[in-house]
This record gives sequence, structure tokens and C-alpha cells, in this order.
Amino acid sequence: MRISRVIQFLILTTVFAATSAVAVELTNGGFEDGDTDWRAYAANGAVGNFGLTTDSYEGSNAFSFEITDSPAGSDHGLDRMGSRFSAFAGDDLEISAAVKKVSSDNTVLRVYVSEWDDGGSYLGVSSFYALDSAEGNYTLNTFNYSVTNPDTTECDIKFKIFDENGLKSSGHYYIDAVDVLNQEPPVYTGELLYNGIRLQEEWPPNNIDPNDESPMAVPYLMYPPEVIPIDIGRQLFFDDFLIENTDLVRTFHKPEKYKGNPVLKPETEIEINEIRTNSLENGELGNAAAAPKSGGVWWDPDDELFKMWYEAGWLGTIALATSQDGINWERPHFDINPGTNQVLPLDLIPDSWTVARNWDAQDPQEKWTLFLSPPAPVEGGPWSLTSPDGIHWNQRVQTGPAGDRSTHFYNPFRKKWVYSLRAAFDGRGRARHYYECDDFMQDAQWTNSDKVVWLMTDEEDPYDYLTQFKPQLYNFDAVAYESIMLGFAEILQGPANPDCAKVGLPKITELMFSYSRDGFHWHRPDRRAHIQAERSDVWDRGYVQSAGNICLVRGDKLWFYYSAFRGNESKKGNSYGLVNNGMYDNGSTGVAFMRRDGFASLDAGSQAGNLTTRKVEFSGNYLFVNVDTRNGKIRAEIQDVDGSPIEPFTLENSIPFTGDSTIEMLNWSDGSDLSELAGTPVRLHFELTNGSIYSFWISKDSTGRSDGYVAGGGAGFTGATDTVGISAYEAELDIAENSDWQKPNADLNDDGEVNLMDFAFLAEQWLVK
Repeated sequence: MRISRVIQFLILTTVFAATSAVAVELTNGGFEDGDTDWRAYAANGAVGNFGLTTDSYEGSNAFSFEITDSPAGSDHGLDRMGSRFSAFAGDDLEISAAVKKVSSDNTVLRVYVSEWDDGGSYLGVSSFYALDSAEGNYTLNTFNYSVTNPDTTECDIKFKIFDENGLKSSGHYYIDAVDVLNQEPPVYTGELLYNGIRLQEEWPPNNIDPNDESPMAVPYLMYPPEVIPIDIGRQLFFDDFLIENTDLVRTFHKPEKYKGNPVLKPETEIEINEIRTNSLENGELGNAAAAPKSGGVWWDPDDELFKMWYEAGWLGTIALATSQDGINWERPHFDINPGTNQVLPLDLIPDSWTVARNWDAQDPQEKWTLFLSPPAPVEGGPWSLTSPDGIHWNQRVQTGPAGDRSTHFYNPFRKKWVYSLRAAFDGRGRARHYYECDDFMQDAQWTNSDKVVWLMTDEEDPYDYLTQFKPQLYNFDAVAYESIMLGFAEILQGPANPDCAKVGLPKITELMFSYSRDGFHWHRPDRRAHIQAERSDVWDRGYVQSAGNICLVRGDKLWFYYSAFRGNESKKGNSYGLVNNGMYDNGSTGVAFMRRDGFASLDAGSQAGNLTTRKVEFSGNYLFVNVDTRNGKIRAEIQDVDGSPIEPFTLENSIPFTGDSTIEMLNWSDGSDLSELAGTPVRLHFELTNGSIYSFWISKDSTGRSDGYVAGGGAGFTGATDTVGISAYEAELDIAENSDWQKPNADLNDDGEVNLMDFAFLAEQWLVK
């Protein structure tokens, strides 16, 4: 199957292909995954039967659309009105659909195309197209539509049944293979990003409709760059941005929780918080917590320590813990509140907050940043603060307005500070506004008009099997990881706060991976909970929340710290308020592990599978991959833009790799130095058998450095990016050898270096006590 520019309703879920100017927008035109993306209706007295049939044009299913009774003035339809895709004035759409007539009385199936603006208003521009059909056989219909309205940014496609004179009749049809292809991409003239993506002129875009429950449109997936630079970071496979064609199968993966969780729980007086001591309900009962609740868990290369900023006591204060290994945490005493590890100034109370490292700071006083919103009863704030050491927050400014559970992060690809601000929209509940600025302190005084509508849940987010609560976006944290922005969407699954308070148990929030290549448009292709609430009487029963930095990079693993709450059923009912109801009691911190780059893999079985990238260009020298081919092999080839092999980097000369490594150089028999191809558009081609590939990158040298971003960092890294390659793995092994808990027997090569093929297995041995 070939996908041509860009909107395709028919997508095979296990084998996919793409061309250089194409993206997949709508996913169910072949009806292979059911008909949940479609709305079939019979209005004003009409009667119809709608469902799926295996009598298909291609794939396994088609849509069965039957009219059984159609009085005057009635209406039937099959549409995608809730799933809009971007189209622009002058775009030429090629629309096709296969239709088979089962039985009909004068009924003609027509496609209705209409244009709507980004606010959801009809622009008065539409066309009808009759679909030919033959009884007993499918007829493939194709026709063109040109977008005419100069103001339009979106079009809707919907389907209705009409007869020749506009009166409804009876009939039965099968519909399949519905494609809409955009012949020309829009031309943007905004900022050019590191990965070849050209932004729109208006940035951030202010065209998100909060009434539209379809998934966020991602322009760079619809219109990828003609040539993609890949100098920054490992290149990941969670979407088709890099892929020209492949017959590999994509699998999404989840972190595994550490068996020794929690790694931090309430133990000290300020964490147990039995009697509140700050100005919010001073002297009243409090709730226990030792949980970041966004906060931050960072590797500080200056001190060679892991540092965790966490909330000590629910709505109590912020404290700092340190660790040599990320599992055993110490609480050093500081001078803010003598005898404790408190670091928040005594006059501030945290509700929502994040800590982020400012790697680009020119002023040493701004090395660490803190954005804090106090609880609603407290006057003043929100605040942006900076610190030279993460302990003494000496500078602060009051920011623009922000609701609770608002956070911030840094986008180093564009050198922008982003404030992720709580919003709420009718029918959608909790959501996010977006505000970006150049200077964390000086530009923090936004107004409501400066914020743009940004993120929210959509029609593809599943309802919780227990609560049946319409999902909402409770919070959104993000960080730069390798070549992308990596996010955690915190999805609220209910119950409502009053219901939780009645029983003293936490609400259900869970974490879902999100990915962005432009920092604004986010893609969530896997709608499972990636760090879930356990929903039972354990430490992470509910209210699961991400650390603001999302993860640490620890050798061949990613470490995801998260907060969660057990609750306290003895503190239930209306007599307990915001600060002391059991629903917010017993908060602790845990960690989960996942393979480095392990968000998604492309997999092959016993028959060799292939992957060819779009046109890419680079300035590095060596091709590295993250693969698991313990029972198989991988080979690589460099091709010119027309797909012809470039000598000597051919598949025949490629030395197969068999093993499991998150940092493996691929070699050819006649050499591995790719420097002669620097700056030349090429394609990379991989042949994979019995294995999985997670990422690839072109390194500047044989260390395997990626020069991509490393989220919250990790042992061996000296800054925001991976400039050390294999040295970071060796630093992790040093930690394991010096730890006072179970550690591996290092498997070394004859020259004394770490055997990276076995590092994944070694890490798993020492990550569990």
C-alpha cells in the first residue's frame, strides 16, 4: 500500500508505508478497527441499520449502510464531522471511495465536502459528488475537490444518502477504502527548526478549537520536510516522520515499575505533616506526602549527585533529597528551616510547581528555575523563582494568571520557556493553555490574551472501566529527549473530587506518553496508561503524577520517577477539607524503568523485513543503532535519493549484527566512516530479521555520542546533551559496583571495556534488590 499526500482513512495497523510528502491523519477508512471513528445516523423518522461487514473491497471489513424506511424530510448519514483535517486555499483534494450496492430503490450515495473555519463555523462552501455503484460488485470512485475559501484552515468530510431528486428512499450499501489525498502541502514561512520542520508564520498557532474532540492535527506528520536533518539526537520510531516505507511491525512499550517501590515515603516531621505549621490552616490536621508532584528529579553533574525536589507534606513545603544511585535517598539539612531539608522560602506554600535546570543560563543565579502556584486560599503568586544551587531561591517575580496544576518546561530546540497552564473548557473539563517566552523571569508577566488554547483529551481517549468518567487532561509535563520533546499527559479518569472526599481515596490519574517534533503539536499514538494507578490498597492506588523532567537516562535504561497516593479511608467525609481529607494522604515516590529509546520498536519475524527512511542529511561519521537481535540480525545500506545503493555502504557489504545493544555501531566490510556523505541527502535502509529496532543515529565519533538531549540527565553526562556516548554507560556501571545493594558481575571484553551487548541484562540484575 502506498500513501500519497496526505489524508488517508485506510491504514493497515501492522504494515505501513509512506512517501516523502505524506502524513496519516484519519485512521479508519478501511474499517479494520471497527466503526468507532464514524457517526452513522437516521434522523426525523428515518430508520436504518448500520454496522460492519467482512464483504470488503480491501482489508478485512467494510461499512454496511442500510436505509429501511425514509419518510419525507428524513435524513441518513455516515460522516467524520468530528474529525477534521487541515486544508488550505488552493489545495487540491483527491477523494476516492469504493461502494457496492446490495439493494436500492433510486437511492444514490453522495459525498458531501464542506469547509469550516478554525473556530468551528461553516464557511458556506461545499460540494456534492455522486458515488457510482454496481449491484453485487464494488465500484471505486475518484474525484477532485479544490479548496476555494481563502480564509479556511480546515475542512470536514461527511457522507449522506440522497436520491436523484433530493427525496430519501431505501437502499443498502457497503462502503470501503475511503481515501482523501492532498496534492500540495501548504507553504510555511516561519521559523526553520533543527529537523527541517518549517513553522507557521503565526506561532504559537492560535487555531485550536476546544469544541473539536478529534485528535490534535500534527502538521509535520501531514507534510514532512523534503529532507530531514538528523544531526541532533537519536532518531525514534513512535511515528512515521522518518519513514518512507517499511513492512516492519510497530510495537509500543511501557515502563516497568521497580519492585522495591516506593523509593521515598513520608518519614520526617515535615513530610508526615501531622499538624500543619504553615499559614494555610495552621494548627489543623495535615496529610503526609513525600512526592515531587511534578517537582523534578535531576542529575547534577556539578555535584555528581541525583537530586529530587519534592513536596514534603501535602500543601506543606518543598524539600530536596540527594542520592548516589537513584534508589537510596538522603535528606541533607539546609539553613532555610534548620534541622530539615526544606528549600522553599518560609513565606511560600506550594500547590503546583516544577523545578527545571537552566542549561543556557548566563547568570549563575539562574542555574535552577522554579514555577510555583500557591493553593487558592493563599494570596499572591503565581511565582517564577531562580536559584544558584536549588536551595536558596533568591530571585522571584510574580507571573501572569495560572490555575492550580500549572507547570513549566524548557524547549532547548527553540530556546523557549513554556508555561503549561491549567485551562477548562465547556464539555471538555480540565485542559491546557500554552504560553512561551525567551526569558524565564523577565517575560513571565503574561495576560489571559497571551495564552493560546493548547491541549486536551479527545475522542480517542478511553473511558476508565471502573469510573466511566469522561477523561480530562489534568496536567502536562515535558522535556527534551534526544531529537524530540517528550511529554507525559496526566489523564484524569475520575471520580469527581466530592466523590473521592466521601471515601477518603485518591482520584485516578495516570500517565500517557506524548511526543512532539515542534514543541506545540503533540502526538499520542498509544492510548494506554504507561504508568498506571493500581486501584487497590497499595502505595500507588491513585493520583499518579509525573516528575517535571519526565525521566533520567541511566546507561541503557530510562528511569521514570512518579508520585502516587494511597489515600486514607479514616479521614473521609465533608468534615475534612482540602488540606486534610484522606484523598490527598500518604503520597510517596516510585520509579519505573524502560529500555533507552524504548517507546516504540519496529519488529521483524523470521522473514526479513525492511525499512527505508525518507531523505535525510547529516554531518556525522558513524551509524549507530539501538536493536535487539539476539535471535536474528540487522544489516544496513546507504542509498541515494532514488533508492540506489551507494558503494561501499551496500547491504551486501554490511556486516550483520546479532545481539542486544542500545548503542551499537554498524559496519561495512570496506569501511564505516560516512563522512564523505556529509551534507548529501541520502536514505538509510535497514534489513531486520527476528528482532526489533528502536532508534538510529549518526555519531560524530566512535563513542556513539548522539548530541541529543538527555531529559533530566544521568551519570556520566556533563550537560544537557549526550556528548560522551559510551562513557555514560561506564559511569552507570561504576554506580552499580559502588552501590550497597545487589549489583552485577561486570562482563568485560578482553581489553577491559564493558560488553554492551550484555549491558541490558546486567542493568536488570541490579535494578531489583
